[in-house]
Amino acid sequence: MARSPASALSYDQAPPLHLPLRFFLTAPLFGILAGGLLLVRGGAVFASRWTGEALAATHCLTAGFMLQIMLGALVQFLPVGAGVVLPGQRWLVPLVHGAVTAGSLALVIAFLGAGQPAFLLAGATLALGVGAFALAGVMALRRRFALVGIVGALHLTFPALLATLLLGLWLVGGLAGWSNPPVFLATALHAGWGLFGWAGGLLLGVSLVVVPMFQLTPAYPGWVGRGLGPLLTLLLLGWSVARLGAGEGSGVQVLPWSLLLAAVAFGFCLVTLGLQRRSRRPWGDPTQRFWRLGLVGLAAAALLWGAGEAGRGVWGVGNGDRLALWIGVLALFGGFIPVICGMLYKIMPFLIWLDLQNRGRGRVIPPNMKRLLPEAGMMRHLRGHAAALVALLAAPLAPDWLAPLAGALVLLAFTLLAANLLGGLRLYRHECRRIADCLDQG
Repeated sequence: MARSPASALSYDQAPPLHLPLRFFLTAPLFGILAGGLLLVRGGAVFASRWTGEALAATHCLTAGFMLQIMLGALVQFLPVGAGVVLPGQRWLVPLVHGAVTAGSLALVIAFLGAGQPAFLLAGATLALGVGAFALAGVMALRRRFALVGIVGALHLTFPALLATLLLGLWLVGGLAGWSNPPVFLATALHAGWGLFGWAGGLLLGVSLVVVPMFQLTPAYPGWVGRGLGPLLTLLLLGWSVARLGAGEGSGVQVLPWSLLLAAVAFGFCLVTLGLQRRSRRPWGDPTQRFWRLGLVGLAAAALLWGAGEAGRGVWGVGNGDRLALWIGVLALFGGFIPVICGMLYKIMPFLIWLDLQNRGRGRVIPPNMKRLLPEAGMMRHLRGHAAALVALLAAPLAPDWLAPLAGALVLLAFTLLAANLLGGLRLYRHECRRIADCLDQG
């Protein structure tokens, strides 16, 4: 009989709460920054995917929001889910957090016109933070070699993170005047390895544990854990070689790889949605709603991207800016970010509860996890996020007057997320004082 995901976790190896928490509390600030940018300069954001404002908003969401939470989740997941501890995590994690925060902010400022010094600062700090974390992850996993299951997915994720970093540094070097990369090709490779390899690979690895455990679904089919991670990596390698061979264009030789990548992403979304339909949790659970929204968004983005690649590869029809903007909105704000929020709303109260349980030493019972992060606040955030997504999808049709509306709603959504997390932190501190008082009184 297979072990349940919960029974396979090593709670005794959980890191101190403050290590992952710093990432979780910083991330919404970049989402708020993205909303403010859309509110003030939204017309330029949606005028073209290549404007400085569009690149700044994109990296607020990717390097600022997504990367922060993904790194924080790995700080917790590696010891608990994979049974390995990052070397020197007590000094490494604060270093990574500080470097990634400074680098992401410098990158956004650079895209908004700060110029070469800001690009150089962004490249140096992101190289330090992301590079150190990725290398530490590879070192931690070297004793648990596998190409299948959770550990296998993580083994494939860290090289994808390094590839994304190196390609990004190549592009930053060009913007700083230190190199001359083929911009369209390097950008496509950077985005491909970042979304399919790093974000997609990590989503696969974490989902194998988080979906059955927190959403009370059946386990994933065996072929997902055994084959999807290696298949994704092989397809990414084949796609990358084909893109390099095609140069700045995208010929017919790239199309099969693109369609297979899109099919794998679409198939994973369908499998996960199918598992959620069999969940023992109530259908209205807000965390599952975040997941469903994100999985539908990712599936739609995969279909649109595949259709765009087919149009370019077969008929020579360009992947226009409007289509590219819709794909980006669906993949990021409609896809990965809702899934990340749904995951965060389960992980953070669980970590707080686990820390309070340890502090209570079995003598003081911590509050229920639903009290630590109430569902009412999550639902407000979900409604705000859904409204912002609709506005973002409409914004390319009339950027000048719809983009500021989208920006206001994005700002509201991330403000609600920040308020929910800070509310959980306030309750945690209150409970720490209560537990200490109870223990002092015997």
